[in-house]
Amino acid sequence: MADSRIPADVNDAVYRLVREFGAEKLAEKTGTPAGTIYNKANPNDTGHHKPTLSDGILWTNITGDTRIAAAFSRAVGGVFVDLRGLAEHSDAALLDLLLKRGKEEGDADRVLGEALANGRISQRESCAIRKEEFEAIAARLAVLLRVEDIARG
Repeated sequence: MADSRIPADVNDAVYRLVREFGAEKLAEKTGTPAGTIYNKANPNDTGHHKPTLSDGILWTNITGDTRIAAAFSRAVGGVFVDLRGLAEHSDAALLDLLLKRGKEEGDADRVLGEALANGRISQRESCAIRKEEFEAIAARLAVLLRVEDIARG
C-alpha cells in the first residue's frame, strides 16, 4: 500500500538524500563538516550526531529532494504535497491547472473503477488508487493556491 519511492522511515530518507546528493556537496553549501553530515545520516551511528529538523529543512531546500518531508508526513499519518512553483503560474495558466485537476480526478476515478470491477481490491490496486488520489489532491491544492495568489495580487 505504501509508495516505494518514499522511504517508510525518516532516517532512511535522510540517509538516501545525503548518499545520493553527497555529503561533500552539502558540506560546501552549509559549512558543516562532511564527516558530521555522514554521521548524522548514518542510521547505525549511535553517537550524538543526529539530524535535526533544521538539517532536514535545509538539506531539502538545498537539494530540492522532498523525500525527508514525504517520509516525515507518512510517519505521522499524513501525505506530503509539493506546492513549489505554483506562484510562477500566470493567471492564464489557471485554466491549465483546472484542466490538470480534471484529468487527475478522472485518472483516480478510472483506477478505482477498474479495481472495483471484480469486487475486491488487491494491494497493487490499492497502491495505484493511493497514487492517483494523491495526484488529484495535489491538483486541487494547486488550483486553490493559485486562486489565492491571484486574489492577493
